[in-house]
Order: sequence, then structure tokens, then C-alpha cells
Amino acid sequence: MRESILVILLTWTFMVHQGLCGRLKKIAQQPSNLLEDYSSYRHISIIHFNVPEHLVAVTFKFTAEEEKTGGIGKCLPRNVSLHLKTGSLPFVRPDGSKVAANLMKRRQRHYSLQMQSNGDEYTIKVEAPPAGDWYTIAFRSWTDPNDEQIKQQGLGASCETVLDSEMFVEMPAMTLLVNPGIEHEVQLNETSDSAIMQFLVPDVGFVEPSLLLNSSCGRYSNITSGGACERVHNVTTADVYVNSTGPAYVHVPFPEAGIWYVSMRAYCLEETTSDNDICHCGQTCLGGDAACDTCDCLSRCPVSVESIVASSPCIEGRCNDHGKCMHCMSSGFVFSTCLCTGGYRGFDCADDAYVLTHGGIILHLLTLTFSNLAFLGSIYVAIRREYFTEALSYAAVMFFSTFYHACEAGEDVYGVCIMRLSVLQFCDFFNALLAIWVTLVAMASLGPRLTAFCQIAGAIVLAMGAEMDRTALWVFLLPAVTGSAIIGLFWGYRCRRRQTIRYPSRPYRTIYFPAGLLLVALGLVSYAFLQTRKNYYLVHSLWHVCVAIGVILLLPKRQYMK
Repeated sequence: MRESILVILLTWTFMVHQGLCGRLKKIAQQPSNLLEDYSSYRHISIIHFNVPEHLVAVTFKFTAEEEKTGGIGKCLPRNVSLHLKTGSLPFVRPDGSKVAANLMKRRQRHYSLQMQSNGDEYTIKVEAPPAGDWYTIAFRSWTDPNDEQIKQQGLGASCETVLDSEMFVEMPAMTLLVNPGIEHEVQLNETSDSAIMQFLVPDVGFVEPSLLLNSSCGRYSNITSGGACERVHNVTTADVYVNSTGPAYVHVPFPEAGIWYVSMRAYCLEETTSDNDICHCGQTCLGGDAACDTCDCLSRCPVSVESIVASSPCIEGRCNDHGKCMHCMSSGFVFSTCLCTGGYRGFDCADDAYVLTHGGIILHLLTLTFSNLAFLGSIYVAIRREYFTEALSYAAVMFFSTFYHACEAGEDVYGVCIMRLSVLQFCDFFNALLAIWVTLVAMASLGPRLTAFCQIAGAIVLAMGAEMDRTALWVFLLPAVTGSAIIGLFWGYRCRRRQTIRYPSRPYRTIYFPAGLLLVALGLVSYAFLQTRKNYYLVHSLWHVCVAIGVILLLPKRQYMK
């Protein structure tokens, strides 16, 4: 009677699922995500999918493209990296940084995809996917920060990388719950070409605890007599070796939800009977890189084991003393990551590949600060030519630029900060803009009253612009374009009134003015196009020197402007 009822239920299940064919069907579309350049995990964007049960396959489709938000020119495609995993966030190291903490190396597989933000469609297909949560992390691909160009905002196109994602599923034509005691027959044809048959498998027990620890979520591994761990596809070394009474740790970044198994086994090293030496095979197997299937001098022995499982952000709430552990949010998911400082990088801020030596820090600091001493010449020339307001402006540039770089170039090792870095930065930018403006006004030779009016009006406008967005291109163009227009207007007026093009006087017009423009143009090109993170201290110092010497050449003697 019970078998008859089961046959009826199976027949009903077959009829219900008969209408489902193995075709792709879109069941999810996630909101657009803005991607950032990768330098640490705080720059990832998380995309979440919920995969239903009993699927033949699931296909994730991704499309990335650039959207222009401002600037000049058009947006060019950029490289985008995606990593997909079931159960938790994928843990990857796209920058190849090293990690000091002992991480669990053999995790569940994750799928990777390299694509471009050119509007093309890219897909990842997974056959027979596990049901549940699937997570994708996406970001603009990592590039070497030493080669990264420092671009002036607004000089090129400002673009955002937008990622769209969808999920398609292939469902079976039928799903059957199989009773091992009954013979089942399934017919497949063109309209019903796929089936899923479910078997109930009882739970299995645990293995004997010991001192070699192995933890590949959802399943456990056996430990061989030689101290190796039998994985699904191969034999490897254990995840943790404990050979003292001190604690040993294994860290699992972004662990998968579910049941975790830990296999343990204790061994004792026996002395050999031939030369009375400690077993060398044991030293190779226990704690080495090689996985040993057998080792005659290893024997089991009783031992007391204390184990603790705890959850904490980052690595036990810390970042190796070279960063801060912080919590980030993406798409509603909160995760922990390290914000490294002082040039350190990596998951636990242990990679020092980009950390400057003390000598390198001092070189950067001295180059960026002492290059401002070139403004002493500008101050001296301005005073000699009775440009006292301009001399004060050049002195302010030298003072604030020197202490701004002394504060930020020291890498928290040799930094000298006389006030908050944000205040020093504002004063540096504002006084640099003001120095450009008062120099252009002096070149126009407007007369004392009009010159004073232009200087004060410019100071008010430039202070507002420096506070609004001190790195924007329009903030630099505003005094340069306005000042150049005033110079052209007043020089042209004087040439017309005198009915000659020989204004200003010949030495300034043919020597100092062209040479000053050429030198300032060299500094501007270097500042806007040649700066990278690696050569910043050299190119930016060149900018200081070019501007200071350029001011000496461009600031005219008063007799040249009569």
C-alpha cells in the first residue's frame, strides 16, 4: 500500500514538472553598481544573487560601460575584474600582496572574469549550481600605483564605470524524489530533455580528534598515517601544525555559512634504532611543504587539545599595526577590511613592497620642501621692483607650500605639521592661485587704484573657489584666463593709443616675457601630464622651481611698462 502511494506521488511530481523545459530564463536583475579602482577590499562592489534549488545550470551575465560625468573628451573602456562565489564573499588578492596571518588556503572554488567596460556582455555559467546565496565582488582592475598618473581634475574626461548584472537559470524538465527500493524509468525527448533525481543520503559521523588540523566547509577530510590530509581530489599538507603548547591560528576570511568540520590527529616523533637520531621523515611531513602518505617513525599518542572558534573583524580586530580595521558597506552588506597606512598594503597590511625606506622618506621630504626656497628669488625681485603686495603673496606661497609638504610627505615618520593638514592644503592652493593672479595683474600695469581693486576682488573669488573644489581645473583656469584677458585688453589699448605694437619695452617684450612664459608652460605641462605616484616628488619640485623662476622673468620692471 505504501509503495502504491509513493508511485502515485512520483507520478504527480512528474506531471507537475513536465511543462518545464531546459531553457534559459531570466529571474533576477540587480541595480547598477558603480565600480572603483582597486587598492584594498574597501573598494569592492558587492552583487548578491539567490540561486533556487534544482537547477541544471545558472548563467550570470555582466555588462559594464563608462558614463561621462564631466571634463573634456570621451570616456575610454577600462579593465574590470569580477569574482563569483557561493556561500560568502570571494577572497582574492588581485595586487599579489602577501599576507602574514595563517590563512586557510584551500577554500571552495570561486569563478573569475576579466572584462572591459565597453558595453559588451560577459557571462559565467555554472553547471548544477548549489542553491542559496551567491556573491560577486567587482572593481576596476588593479594597476601598479607607482605607474598611476596623477591627473588634474577636469583636464580629461571624468567617467564612472557602471556594472549591470542579471541571472538566468536553466530548469530541468522534471524533478523526481527517488526511492531506492523502487525501480524508476524516465523518458527524455526533445521537449523534455533534462531531469533531476533526488536521493536521500544519511549523515556521516566525525573522525577521531588529533593534533593535525584540517578544516575543507560542508565536509571533512581524513588524516593519513604520515600526517597528510586526504582532500577531494588530492593529498596535501594540513592547514595547521601544532608542535608546542602555544596557540596556533588559522584564519578564514569571509567564511561560508554552514557546518564546518575539523579533523585532528596527534603524532609523536620516535627515535630511530640505527643512528639514534630524530626521525627526519617526521620533520619533513609535520610542518613542511611536502605531504607524506606514510612515515614509519610517526606514531599516535594521547594529547589534550583545547580549541576555540571565534569571529572577529579583520585579523583578530587588528591590521598588523600598520592600518586600521574598519567596517564597510556595499549593497546593504557590511564587511570588515583593513585601511593600511604608511605605504603598507594587503589583507592584513603586512606587505611592505611599496613602503619607502627612511632614506627615501627623507629624500621626498627634503626635495618637496627645499624646492620652495626658489621663491626667495621671487620675493627679492618683487621687493627690489617695489611690488610689495606681490612679494607678500610669494612669501605666503613659500611658507605654506613648505609646511604642507613637510606635513604630508613624511609618511607619519618624519612629518612636521604646524597645523591640520586640511588647513595647510587650503592655504597652499589658495596662495598659489593668488600668486598667479597678482602676477598677471602686475603685468597688465593697470595703475595703483585699479590694481588694488583687482587684487582684492580676485582674492575673494579665489578663496571661494579654493574652498569649493581646490583641485578642479576651472579654479586654475579662472585667474589665468581672466588675467590673460586683462593683459591683452590693456596692452592692446596702449598699442592702439600709441599706434605701435612695440609695447611693452623691447627687453621685456622680446626676452623676459617669452622666456617666462616658456618656463611656466614647462612647469604646467609637468604638473598636469607627467606626474605619477613614483615621480611625484621630482616633478612637483620641478613645478615649484619653474613657477618661482618664471615669476622673476614675468614680473616687469616698472620702466618697461611706461
